[in-house]
Amino acid sequence: MRTTCPPSARTPNCDISFEASKALFLSTDRAIGVALIVTELVVNAAKHAYPNDTRGRVWVHLARLEGDVASISVRDAGAGLPVDFDVNQSASLGMRLTSVLAKQAGARLRIERRSPGAGFILELPLNTNEAKATG
Repeated sequence: MRTTCPPSARTPNCDISFEASKALFLSTDRAIGVALIVTELVVNAAKHAYPNDTRGRVWVHLARLEGDVASISVRDAGAGLPVDFDVNQSASLGMRLTSVLAKQAGARLRIERRSPGAGFILELPLNTNEAKATG
């Protein structure tokens, strides 16, 4: 994750913290999709949350919830989201891709408006039959 914001990147002002309560095992196909979603969310936070050379942190947290569901959150304490931001209506290719990959994984992507900042929470069923039913 830390390689998302190397010193030579366009957005060098972010530090990334990662925390996981337990290991999570996914099939290769699902793991690739989830990795792409998390990468896009981290890059967006680094790019948009801390404008004008301000320094900030992006937190990634992985937890296993009851009911065989994983929760992966990406949050920041930056500028926040525009009032009219809707992940499903975004013109951004990255956010459209994130939505499609979440649906493909049978996951639900929620937005959490924070003060300050923003958070995105991916709720991913670990039972592949449940994932197919919701996808």
